[in-house]
Amino acid sequence: WTVLKQIAKGLPEKVGEGEDEYELRSRVLKDLESLKWYLWHGNVFQAVKEWQGLEMDLDGATFETKDESARKLLQDIEELPTLCRAESSLHSQLREQYRNGERIASGFVESAVHQVISKRMVKQQ
Repeated sequence: WTVLKQIAKGLPEKVGEGEDEYELRSRVLKDLESLKWYLWHGNVFQAVKEWQGLEMDLDGATFETKDESARKLLQDIEELPTLCRAESSLHSQLREQYRNGERIASGFVESAVHQVISKRMVKQQ
């Protein structure tokens, strides 16, 4: 999401001319936030609607402006459903662990690794 937001910040502020002019950058950033929220909260129907609208906006902007950042963001947005399907099994495993009261975070493992590394570094010095 961070990468998508950074690419979106490089979009032109407005696209089109005259009465057809519309805001692009702020609209895309808002849509990305909404899409993330819907996915995070499991509202797939709204997430798909948001994703389709975002894809249409970027497709129009790419056609009108030939902007490289719009083309790159469109390409990444088009790949988003594939990524979500690939990670859906991970999310179901995490939900199951949460329901069973098992640990989800890896902080305790990271802490142990840091302790081992710091002891080894001290001995080498």
